[in-house]
Amino acid sequence: MDREDVTAILKDCGHFPEIGIDILVQQSLVTVDWKNKIGMHDLLRDMGREIVRKKSIEGGKEPSRLWRYEDVLELLKDNSTLDVKGLSIKMSRMDSKVYLETKAFKKMDKLRLLQLSGVQLDGDYKYLSKELKWLSWHGFPLKFIPADFYQDNLLAVDLKYSYLEQVWKKSQV
Repeated sequence: MDREDVTAILKDCGHFPEIGIDILVQQSLVTVDWKNKIGMHDLLRDMGREIVRKKSIEGGKEPSRLWRYEDVLELLKDNSTLDVKGLSIKMSRMDSKVYLETKAFKKMDKLRLLQLSGVQLDGDYKYLSKELKWLSWHGFPLKFIPADFYQDNLLAVDLKYSYLEQVWKKSQV
């Protein structure tokens, strides 16, 4: 992701990214290339994810970030009230498309980061969190963004490979 986007999102979430990113670069935990893109080795990312997962299990807490397909689907099917802040569902092009009801997101009002790929949401988009800062939805299936999707807090949107033809059906203020 672009460093400026990462900085804006983290700053809006109450963090201090200017100092933090520089420290991570100095410690060789992340890189910033000549295009100003932040990168991290897959093994380091996976290690961080495992630490977060184990910490929540051992502490008897529900996780604040979900990325494992099985965990995400279980959460959405149970209609849980978790304090999830980040959620990722990425299906490979080989897998069949996943269909989820938007109502499953109703109780996730603290969700800030949402990453979808190969996923289609059915229902009213008003159920998606009003706290979303970053939306990455590769293969967004609609021709326009629904009017009931609250976008005022979004800082970064990535709709690569989408069917989007028009941003909004009606004029927006």
